[in-house]
Amino acid sequence: MNLDLPTISPVTVNNQIRKVKALLNWCQGSGLITTNPLEQMRAIVPKRPKEQRLSFSETDLGLIFGLPLQQQRHTSLPWRYWIPIIGLCTGARLEEICQLHTDDVLSIDGRHVFRISDEHPDQHLKNSASKRLVPISNVLLELGFMAYLEDVTAKGHQRIFPELVKRRDQYGHSVSKWFSRFKRNQGITDDRKTFHSFRHRAVDALREAGIQDSIIQCLLGHSTNTVTFDIYGSRMPLHQLQHAVETLSMTLRDHLSAHDDEIEKNR
Repeated sequence: MNLDLPTISPVTVNNQIRKVKALLNWCQGSGLITTNPLEQMRAIVPKRPKEQRLSFSETDLGLIFGLPLQQQRHTSLPWRYWIPIIGLCTGARLEEICQLHTDDVLSIDGRHVFRISDEHPDQHLKNSASKRLVPISNVLLELGFMAYLEDVTAKGHQRIFPELVKRRDQYGHSVSKWFSRFKRNQGITDDRKTFHSFRHRAVDALREAGIQDSIIQCLLGHSTNTVTFDIYGSRMPLHQLQHAVETLSMTLRDHLSAHDDEIEKNR
């Protein structure tokens, strides 16, 4: 039946759903309802091929991880330093990183790992396959991430990046806006290159390095559409996932160390 009525775009639909979902989350937290019926609801936004996001090149990474980003480490907004680095080293989604709590960093079998989950009320995941463990790369440890975490915890914060507040029901909304401006200021002007390009880069780099697709899917929280792997994929040995994150991090150390002397002069 054609009612010949005006329509709205899928993006607008999702914005409206997000607002109602926030209200229902409050109702659920207040005990007025037991579940949020809109929790998994969203409209699919079709994308034309030219709108697909692109992977970051090595040249792009050199521009992103140059001196301007490294100078953000000792400012009042240290997330501007840590979040892009974590994005490169893990391939995790932006919101997965931004919503991390301090107790989402675990030590398992002698390895530090991120727990990507929805254990806390303010966390949500794209799908069930997104719940996973992601080893923390040696480069992140060398850069002092655990010391940063200890400082945040000592100040009584429950979230790793306490400066972030939710906008449009997402901690990563303001981060995405900032990163878009930042990468453009660094000379990366293609709008198809966004924070999500770290994730595309992860797939490309890992496949080029010969990492098995099953490991890539487990590391990135991709659903395989197979019951066996989606249920048991989290049992992937941590040493295999560790190898994958170290592969992703190989290029980072060179980009950061290239500016060490300049940073010391400016401190």
